[in-house]
Formats: sequence, C-alpha cells, structure tokens
Amino acid sequence: MSDLIEMVYLDIPNKLTSIQDDSNNSGYQKLLKLMLSSSNKEEIIERLVEEKIRGIFYGNPLDVFEKDKAKLEFGTFFKDNYSSEINKFKEIIAARNVVAHNNGKIDRKYLREVNSTATLGEKIKIDREFIKTLYIYFRY
Repeated sequence: MSDLIEMVYLDIPNKLTSIQDDSNNSGYQKLLKLMLSSSNKEEIIERLVEEKIRGIFYGNPLDVFEKDKAKLEFGTFFKDNYSSEINKFKEIIAARNVVAHNNGKIDRKYLREVNSTATLGEKIKIDREFIKTLYIYFRY
C-alpha cells in the first residue's frame, strides 16, 4: 500500500496538499504550495529567501541589528559601531508606527522606544529635517 501511495504522490504531487492531510499545519501547506508552484530548485530557493526576509522584517526591523534576527552572526557589531544610526532608525520606525496606527498621536510605545521630549497624545512632527533624514537613510 505504501508503494501505491508513493506512486500516486510522485505522479500527482498536488495530492500532497490535500485538506485531509495529517500534516495540515499552515507552514507545511504554504511550503508545499511554494515548492509545487516553482519550476526549479533555484526558483524554490529564491522564493524561500524572499519569504524568510519578509518574515525577518515583518516584526521589528531593528531586531536584525540588535538581536541578529537573520542569524548572520554580526554579534554586537552594529551596536558598537552604529548606535547613533540605529537610534535614528528606531525613531523613524516609531514615527511610522505612530502615523500608521495612532493617527500621528504619540503613544506610550513611542515614548518607550524613542529617547524623546515628546508628550503623550501630542501629534508627531514630520518636518523638513525629518524628511531629509528619511532620504539620507533610505536613498539606496
């Protein structure tokens, strides 16, 4: 029987994505669909890398520098050599989050994350200097 099942799955790989599959967790299904919809090994790897990068940056992008979320073994390199840039990046991300999620009003999370003289509930200032900073950090 296992030989028959193997032959069917090898001949009709889409059967692996069956809803009734015991391995019906979403990660397994997503990976399987990615593999089956790719034309070759290189495309599978490219798509896996794309998903991995999206997952790394989906949470807190600062974790790449502060916690080596990408597992590139940087250690404390960024913290030791680029702390002012990391702090500016923190401010940019916190400002983005306040604008996107709190109508531009400074919240407690912003105050925790950014060393700021801002006041709770105050509207965040996106002035010319801040826009220039964004340009400098994201021009590449």
